[in-house]
Formats: sequence, C-alpha cells, structure tokens
Amino acid sequence: MLALRVLSALTFACLLAPSVSSAKSIFKPGTGPAPIDIQAEIVGMQGLGCPSGGASAVFSPDGSSVSILFDKMSTELPPISAEKKQCMVRLGFRFSGKYRVAVVGSDARGFVSVPEGGTSTLSVQHYSIFTVNPKHLARMNLTRTFVGPRTEEVLLHSDFRDIPMWSYCGSQMPPRGAAMQIMTINLTIDSSNQSPSETLLASVDSLDIGGPATLTYQLLWTYDKKNCP
Repeated sequence: MLALRVLSALTFACLLAPSVSSAKSIFKPGTGPAPIDIQAEIVGMQGLGCPSGGASAVFSPDGSSVSILFDKMSTELPPISAEKKQCMVRLGFRFSGKYRVAVVGSDARGFVSVPEGGTSTLSVQHYSIFTVNPKHLARMNLTRTFVGPRTEEVLLHSDFRDIPMWSYCGSQMPPRGAAMQIMTINLTIDSSNQSPSETLLASVDSLDIGGPATLTYQLLWTYDKKNCP
C-alpha cells in the first residue's frame, strides 16, 4: 500500500516595521506585531482536489501565521492505475493603512510511504501578482518525486529573502471591500500505481497550524509611510 500524507498548512511567519518619521521608512522591515485588522480568505479555487468549499484560509490569533486548509485532497488507486489530483487556490489578504507584505520563503513537510512499483510526485507551484520575473517564481516552487519502495519524512525548503516581492499598500485595496490577491498556489499530487496487488493511497488533509506536516510561507511586513496614501 502506498500512503502519501501531506498535512499541508500554508503558514506565514510575519515581521512588521513600525512607523518612522523620515524617508528611510521605505521598505524597512522590523519586528513588531502584524496589523491588527489583517484577514485572509480564499478568493477562488478550482480542481478535483478542492471542489467548492474544499479549502479555507485562517490567520492565527496573533496574526503571525495563516493556514490554507484542504479536506478533499485525497486519492485511492487500485493496482495498475494512475490519477492526478490538483487544487489551484487564490489567496487574498485584507489589511488597512500604509502596510505592505512580501513573501520571502516556503517549506513543505509531509510523510510518504510508497510500495515497489509505485511513484508519487508532490508539486507546489506559485504565481504572484507582485512579480512577473520567472526567476523569482521558480525559486518559490517545490517539487519532489518519490519512487517505491520508500518511506520517509518529507521536507522541501526554498528561501528568497534576498528578492522580496512587495504587495501594494493596504490603503490601495480593491474597491467594494474585495481582498487583495497575494498569490495563486497550485498543489498537485500525481500518482501512478504499477503494483499488481497493492492499493495506492495519497492524501493532503488536516492542513492546520502545528500539524506533523506543513506547507509554510514566511512573510515580511513593512510600514511604508512615504509611498502609501
């Protein structure tokens, strides 16, 4: 039996810069708390892995992290079969004032148990509205293939703190109270089971903060007093 379990919370660690009174306030990250009015929401989703209502987003009480929770990312394959489960989620934030946010790193944790004759590929692709530079986006993406027989804990990591992609100001939110789209995440589990007798199981579930497996994003916050209206 193959079991791929990715308890994959999208968790965001936040850094915030306080207001300063000079031109040096531009993009000067600090270590204060997150804005008190910050909210996260799913502004769109599609795919077999996340039918309507199959994903949700929530910040931690102190605003230092946010999780995207999936409850439909699972597949069960009989012998000699294949299946690809995909979920594309558009994540949005709401925050006011002169703050900006940047995505600067990501981690994916999980567990795999793959039988002989089976393979499963975990892929997390990112699309940000704040950059069109393919080099930036490529460094955000995470992909790994597991070929059986294999059982192990999974940790995928990327860091792009040197090329932060800053959002618009909170005061430049879309009209009519819409959330500002931060990024699009495309999560895929692509599995093939060539075992003549064993069933292949693959799932992404219980995607919550502090779970045994997570997909984590680090954020920087800045107070841009000069450029934000």
